[in-house]
Amino acid sequence: VVINAPGFFSATWNIIRRWLDARTAGKIEIYAARSKWEKRLKELVDNDQLPENYGGYGPTLDASILMKCNDLSVSRRVANVMTFKTHGSSAVTLEDGETMEIIVYTKSRATAEFSVVNAENKSLVIAEGKIVKLPIDGGKDVSKTRIALKIPGPGRFKIYGDVENGGFYSSSSDYLVVANIRKEGIPSS
Repeated sequence: VVINAPGFFSATWNIIRRWLDARTAGKIEIYAARSKWEKRLKELVDNDQLPENYGGYGPTLDASILMKCNDLSVSRRVANVMTFKTHGSSAVTLEDGETMEIIVYTKSRATAEFSVVNAENKSLVIAEGKIVKLPIDGGKDVSKTRIALKIPGPGRFKIYGDVENGGFYSSSSDYLVVANIRKEGIPSS
């Protein structure tokens, strides 16, 4: 089951599936419209197991990620998947007394450069030119790169990513951007 597929892909699939064996084509379901994929997910997954942001009653994906965090000093965690060919951005808001650490995970072999700036005043650069890439010979499945440590709140911060040599003919790369947010006075573990 593929959800949130672009409309053109869903239409293209309806043409392509006619060339495949019926048993093979029957194993693949592609949904573009939220109303359709939400209904299908509810047929496959119990409502209490389906995250709230996917139409169920279970914890949101952000809450699930935070529950799996072993660091008791993290009061909240914001996770965004950035998928882009050339440029992408994500934003995080901090309250007074909060600090943030930003980590980027990827399986992409494309080299990306990440920066963090103050969203209200883009000339205030917090972190600049941090390279994120899965090493070719590193034997790792996922690259983990710490972009910034102890960014103080309050404020709204923008995380920018730029893929080196990205463009029309390159494929998209996925980057999981995780902001671990801590309250002042809670020791980190």
